[in-house]
Amino acid sequence: MTKQVDSIGTELLRPANRSQTNKATKRRKVAGPLKAFVGPRTLGQALDQAVAPRRRQAIAQQRGYDAQAQKLTFAPYLRALLVRQIEGGSLHDLQDGMGRDPWYQAPGAQLEIAVPGLSKANAQRSPQPFWEVLAAVLAAVDALPQAVRIGRGHPLGAATPKQLREISQLLERTHIFDGTTVELPPQLAQWARTSTKQERAGIKVQLRLRAGYGGLDRGMVTGGKGNDNPYFRAMLDLETAAPGQVYLFDTGYSKLATYDAIRKHGSELVSILHESITVEIVEERPVATPEPTQGYTIHSDRIVALGTGKTRSRYRWRLLDATAIQGQRRTIVSSLLDEPAERLTQLRA
Repeated sequence: MTKQVDSIGTELLRPANRSQTNKATKRRKVAGPLKAFVGPRTLGQALDQAVAPRRRQAIAQQRGYDAQAQKLTFAPYLRALLVRQIEGGSLHDLQDGMGRDPWYQAPGAQLEIAVPGLSKANAQRSPQPFWEVLAAVLAAVDALPQAVRIGRGHPLGAATPKQLREISQLLERTHIFDGTTVELPPQLAQWARTSTKQERAGIKVQLRLRAGYGGLDRGMVTGGKGNDNPYFRAMLDLETAAPGQVYLFDTGYSKLATYDAIRKHGSELVSILHESITVEIVEERPVATPEPTQGYTIHSDRIVALGTGKTRSRYRWRLLDATAIQGQRRTIVSSLLDEPAERLTQLRA
């Protein structure tokens, strides 16, 4: 860990050799996730999640980094160095970017300072605060479950290329459903009252997203009160949808008759089991490993019957009892009886 921090810290603070960077004045082409990373707010959000602003400020104060600062304070310079690591270039490019480049301005790294000022700060001020922030970021990465570390270890639970293709194919036919409540001023929306006693009003926006490309597939505005089940069948649109779809939704849509209709249509579902649904265990399946998989620890894997009497489902269902990395216990219900348990938690993660 020490060698890794030292080498990266040195690279962060070492002025580039001007003779080697005459061709580097043209900004490196940044695309994909890296381009999004240096967009407005994104870099700041990512940094704040890894190392809280107060912690970064405390590190700078403890090391006295800003004691000699007139313009070049620790906070904007740290952000500028992060952008430079992505974009590349010389110390002159860094100075120019801090002064005029919108990609530096967006994450809060805008600063008018000459190259000699940057060089002097690098030479005379301790790099220790940057190393401490870097060590905190690396510690935050190490704290992530192994399955969600991009580029570290084995992503997606050590999935093979074949398994990754299977996951991609599964996502290509997955629809995600969710309802979002939009609050309205009660005085202006008498028609949308959800509670007279608490003076509340609002509407719900029912959304269907296609996970394959992440776009909005369908939307519906409904009343703020009442159950979401009556609208779910319309959002599913089983009459025109092709078989073989996978529908992912929460407990707000929990009618067993709709679950059966999805199965009869030739499609599948993954949801969270509603506490009011009766469960009868048919088969206990072995759980291969107790270790967290894609953010979940799987406790049990069962085949069950759901419902009683007239509401009893005609199909068999899969129940996974699992705990999320944040500590929430979930009971995942699915019609995918033969998919690996890890695959179902990957859909829910």
